[in-house]
Amino acid sequence: MNVRSQPLINWLLAAGFAGVILMVWWIGHSSLATEDYPGDLAVSSGLVSDTQGSRRLPALIARPVTGNWTVSINLGNQQSDLRFSMAEQGGQLSGTVHFPVGDGIIQSGSRINNQINMITLNHVPASGQPLLTEFRGTYEGDVMRLVMKTETGNDELILQRTP
Repeated sequence: MNVRSQPLINWLLAAGFAGVILMVWWIGHSSLATEDYPGDLAVSSGLVSDTQGSRRLPALIARPVTGNWTVSINLGNQQSDLRFSMAEQGGQLSGTVHFPVGDGIIQSGSRINNQINMITLNHVPASGQPLLTEFRGTYEGDVMRLVMKTETGNDELILQRTP
């Protein structure tokens, strides 16, 4: 190593060390308050600690899907409404989907971050035949975008939260 470069190396090391100290101080003194944003999403403005005490970047926190949702779909030549009455507790979904052929009970359902997955079971009124319907998609604020998978195919749905 050249003796003339030693002061430059010492200065760069000191500057880098000072930058690390400043960053650690800022993280320790940044606000951990939560700010509300449109669309019922909240994001933490600082780093948060998990249960093991390690620091991580904030995640979007979505409002629970609990409530009533509706969507109009075209079934053959007829326009019909599907009504969802859902409750969420600990990321698990329960409730009822009101189909034109009867009510479907949510057998399994979950929300992980903004991902929605559920399976409903209902019975055809005339025959009693069980019908399973699968829903998968995303959720943001007052809008859910789901793909409804049945024995006859897939339909894309855009549900709106209703009062």
